[in-house]
Amino acid sequence: MRDSLYWLMGIEPEQWSEGGRWSLRWLATPSGDVALGAIVVIALVVALFFWLYRREGGQLTGGLRTLLFGLRVFILGVVVVMLLEPALVLSKVDQVPSKLLVLVDTSPSMGLSDSWLDEASARAAAEQAGISDPERLRELERIELVEGLVGQGLLSELAGDGKREVHVHTFDERLTAREFDEPEQTDDSGRRFTLGGRSTSVGESIQQVLQAYRGQPLAGVVVITDGQNSTPGSMPLSKIGDLANQDRVPIFSIGVGTPEGPRNASIRQFENDDYAFVNDTTRMTVTLTSRGLADEPATVVIERLIDGSDDQDRVWETLVDPKTNQPLRQQVTLAGDRDQPEVTFDFTPDQKEQIVLRARLEEVEGEIDPDDNASGTTQINVIYDKTRVLFLAGYTFPEVQFLRNTLLRDDSVEVASWLQEAEGDFRQPANGRPLIRLPNTLEEINQFDCVVLYDPDPSKWPVTFSELLVDFVSELGGGLVYVAGERNTAPSFDRFNTGDERVGYVGLLPVIREPGLFRTNAQVNLTMRRPWKLQITDAGMRDAIFTFNRNPATNQQILNKLPGMMWHFAVTREKPGATVLARHGYPGMTNKYDQQEVLLATHLVGPGRVVYLGFDSSYRWRFVDERLYDGFWARVIDRAGLMKQRGGQHPFRVSTDRTDYEPGDEVTITARFIDAGQIDAGLTALYAEIETGGDQPIRLELAPVAGDDQAFAARFIAERAGDYLARVWPGRQDSVTGAKPNSYSFAVVLPDFETANPTLDSDALRLVSNATGGKYVALGAVGELPAAITTGLVDREQVDVQDIWDAPLLVILFLMAILAEWILRKKARLV
Repeated sequence: MRDSLYWLMGIEPEQWSEGGRWSLRWLATPSGDVALGAIVVIALVVALFFWLYRREGGQLTGGLRTLLFGLRVFILGVVVVMLLEPALVLSKVDQVPSKLLVLVDTSPSMGLSDSWLDEASARAAAEQAGISDPERLRELERIELVEGLVGQGLLSELAGDGKREVHVHTFDERLTAREFDEPEQTDDSGRRFTLGGRSTSVGESIQQVLQAYRGQPLAGVVVITDGQNSTPGSMPLSKIGDLANQDRVPIFSIGVGTPEGPRNASIRQFENDDYAFVNDTTRMTVTLTSRGLADEPATVVIERLIDGSDDQDRVWETLVDPKTNQPLRQQVTLAGDRDQPEVTFDFTPDQKEQIVLRARLEEVEGEIDPDDNASGTTQINVIYDKTRVLFLAGYTFPEVQFLRNTLLRDDSVEVASWLQEAEGDFRQPANGRPLIRLPNTLEEINQFDCVVLYDPDPSKWPVTFSELLVDFVSELGGGLVYVAGERNTAPSFDRFNTGDERVGYVGLLPVIREPGLFRTNAQVNLTMRRPWKLQITDAGMRDAIFTFNRNPATNQQILNKLPGMMWHFAVTREKPGATVLARHGYPGMTNKYDQQEVLLATHLVGPGRVVYLGFDSSYRWRFVDERLYDGFWARVIDRAGLMKQRGGQHPFRVSTDRTDYEPGDEVTITARFIDAGQIDAGLTALYAEIETGGDQPIRLELAPVAGDDQAFAARFIAERAGDYLARVWPGRQDSVTGAKPNSYSFAVVLPDFETANPTLDSDALRLVSNATGGKYVALGAVGELPAAITTGLVDREQVDVQDIWDAPLLVILFLMAILAEWILRKKARLV
């Protein structure tokens, strides 16, 4: 019976509709002017039907006429009903589980470990995460604690015995695509959640998940995070509260972490001199960095390596200052997130040795990573204050005899001499171990700090000796003093101009002699007819070499008394960047640039210094006072050999204005001279190349810094992240040869938004939860959360709309009415 009725009505109801409600709905009901027009048309049609039957049915009885008119109106009514598209609506209300969305923060900050200073909070959090020993919390990352919560059945409790469907998603700077349909699933590492991204966007992630589930019954959103909204320009949580309120979705939050965040202290930088003289005090500087440890006491120790080559086998002990017999240990107060003052130590070595050092911060209570409490290792070379000199002369001459004897008498110099004209059995003079041959390896020549060449004959030394000299100066930082002479200097320059490698050392000199340069006999005789004094330049007046007395007036009187020069070696000019200390005093002795000819000049070649003397009769100064001659040469030797004596390092240190850079930052490269006396007056710029990856080097010129007479600097933009190497040479680009640069490395890294403030921001989470009718709970109070989520099963109305405008019942009624009208009209003879 029911199936027949369903057939007549033209419907096929769903099984779920049993026990539901039925109602009729008109799907094509017109409204407004259309409805009014339809009524008028229907009324006119009915009136037309009435008029026709009055006119054509005059001979009919009144009852038959009324019956035919009613049939015609009934047919019209069936058509109108079909046009209005009637439909049966079957509806039923039942209860289904609501959806609970769980968002797990997997940004890098969730990989941090907290210090957990509050013991009660630590115990509660450990219990919720299934950790038996609260002390282990400091070893576990935040995401591992979340793993523990899930493993303890948190998601099952949130499901509320099937009243809620739990959908788990992860997020960092955005909502990730993966949904954890099976919360127990893990990756290859055994973890459910894998950290990723570079920052955190709590707001955008909540917005994205609400949009993805819009229109579905939501019990709320549970956010498991440390609350740090670290992505620049990210949506504030307060705005997300307004958005969630529009959708009437409460937000519940679980705070993972501690308000103090990771407490840690480390050595950021340890600086010391590369060299130190015996019995001379040197200073060491330690820079600390700390987080969450403001006003906490700590101890900084300087340690020396005793034994062991591998890191695991190394034995360290506290360095003791021989002068005070006290260990280098200081107590300091950490500054937390504020700038930390430097910690300085003074050390006075008492013997020559090499000491491998490190700075170490003794473990601070509550810090999470004591492994970064030691700096990298550095080395300090403790040396004697004697300058080791190799004096090499091409032949005997008064200057040779006097200079060699001066060096042998000087207690501050350890000299070994070599006279090239000497016979094989000649004992070469020395105040230490005499030479039996010239050095022929870098290791051998490295035993000296300064080499003095008096008009040497390159044909009488080993084939590789010239190359050793170049490497000695440009690579090892050795000093070279060259005294021009009348026999070999001119031929050596001529051979150098033809590319002869055996005289490659000539390229180290701070002067240039162009091919074809000569003097006429008249000019030579003129210069030798009477001595001509040196014309000391302004740079020479300021240089230590010509400082015979600290009183400027007295020093000038001494310079005025010095006997003049009888001979000089003519050169074209000084090299770019070189400093001329003295020129020829005779007005006629000018070069093609209308400058007085160079007689004494100096410059840096890599870390080494070269001094050129274009005259060979400084011995005549002994006639005034032997001490003037001795002092002059002592200062020349000291000026040339100082940097080699100090370990072969450059006389300047390279640094950057910051330790951390991000792409797009401006980097300032600074070269600061350790001693202002090492800055030549002709040194107007330093040349630098900045290398990173496979890119072309960035070429810079470091210019003098205004207000700082010991520093040169340049700036550039670090376009991309990576490791950078700054290589700096003294002088401009055209003066740089194969010399060893002073190198400094630094890194440009992508911004680390996560570690800028890696603490738990419970206030922000509590604010957004309270604003949306949710709740904030700490990690140790997670058990309170399931009871706070009140939405469980929700009503769901199912609706099934069945069209009946074409139902068999209406068709049958329409046909029966047509047929009945036709039969009656036939009987009445109207057709």
